[in-house]
Amino acid sequence: MNNKNSNRDKHFDSILGFILIGISLLLMLILFGVFDPAGKFVKNFFLGSFGLSFYGITVACMLIGILKLFKFKLSVPVLRLVELLGIYVLFVLAFHATSYDYMTMTSSYGEYISKCYTQADTAGGVLGA
Repeated sequence: MNNKNSNRDKHFDSILGFILIGISLLLMLILFGVFDPAGKFVKNFFLGSFGLSFYGITVACMLIGILKLFKFKLSVPVLRLVELLGIYVLFVLAFHATSYDYMTMTSSYGEYISKCYTQADTAGGVLGA
């Protein structure tokens, strides 16, 4: 019984790596416009929600998948991961604050959120707004 669980654990990282790489490749193909016009709706949703930082999220997903595929073990303290995530969020928010110009062109916050989805060229998207 113990041998069966250890065999399953050996293959779990490889399967997870392939899944992460596959999802990130599919998202990158959608983001770069390979599946137009149907992919345009998915692209507008993700870029409207996460902004230009979604490109970085897909690259990070691919890197994690590659590391899982090759069974690379990385031991990083949880506090360090929280710090790095905080730095990433602050970078995206700072980039978002300097890259948008819709507040001067719109009369309400709802119009601003709507333009984040339709024009999708902000750093943080709706979540960064």
